[in-house]
Amino acid sequence: MMPGAATRTGRKRAAAAPLPTGLEIRLTQACNLLRCGRSRSPRFPARTLTLAEASAGIDAYASLAPCGTITVTGGEPFLEFDLLRGLISHARKNWPRLGIDVETNGTLLTPAGADRLAGLGADLWIKFSGVRAIADRCGFRECGASVFDTVVKNLDALSPARRRRICASAEFSSG
Repeated sequence: MMPGAATRTGRKRAAAAPLPTGLEIRLTQACNLLRCGRSRSPRFPARTLTLAEASAGIDAYASLAPCGTITVTGGEPFLEFDLLRGLISHARKNWPRLGIDVETNGTLLTPAGADRLAGLGADLWIKFSGVRAIADRCGFRECGASVFDTVVKNLDALSPARRRRICASAEFSSG
């Protein structure tokens, strides 16, 4: 019977509440870029979730929407690569029908890392901060290298088959 349909007694059943289709887990607030738009506030110290905290969030979400999508973001989740792998492994073991996206700035992307996450069934999203001039304004914490060039170099190092499986998005703003 469809939610909201009349029963034999003529009373209407209450419509079921819509299920959430996605969950975003900000794995860490730490970022390797100076002007990371998703990093921590200067008022609060950087925080990284524990595997238990992040897994509990996935379990709570997946019990409501076992076919939904989890997006793991940061700061920069590749800074906590072992934790990221553990979280994806937990989700795959316990909730195999969940979609899993990992959003990264791409500066720490390696062929081995991309292959490991793909092997666990995660999809990668590279989030560019717009065109070269804007991306490079984000700046690395440890050196003056071009952020844009680093991401392009990291993508070029991947096999063509792996590159075809990576999605990218860009943010553009006035400054």
